[in-house]
Amino acid sequence: MTDEPKPILRLPENSKPATPPPPPPPTPAPKPTGRRTVEVKAFKITLTVKVGDLPFEPEPPPNKSSPAVDLTLQCKGTALKVSLNGKSYRKAIKNDPTDTALIQGKLEGGKIVEAGIAVAPKKPVAPPADPSADGVSIPADAGGNA
Repeated sequence: MTDEPKPILRLPENSKPATPPPPPPPTPAPKPTGRRTVEVKAFKITLTVKVGDLPFEPEPPPNKSSPAVDLTLQCKGTALKVSLNGKSYRKAIKNDPTDTALIQGKLEGGKIVEAGIAVAPKKPVAPPADPSADGVSIPADAGGNA
């Protein structure tokens, strides 16, 4: 074998180098074939109701267990049944009637199961704190406004 250099091939001067072919057009996304269904573990539901709209429930006799409170909640002709812990329910209805009660649970058929009730009382808006009330004075020019 000889170490002769290989001849260099040259293109004719009037020819252009080959260009790569254009990329194929993007394929359109497949169209859905009917309804798409996703299996979920449960439907969680949260309902809001004014405390004043909840019916009164009397206290149970002393030394007796607190029975569950069964309610039917209705909205635009659709009704859902819910069973709530009696103690939590009575505690909720002792709040201000304008407060909002939250009822949460899992939706199964026409019932809300594993339900609970809670009320977050409205807090009165506190006036802004007076910075000098704690005995610390702030110089007038400390705000940085000139």
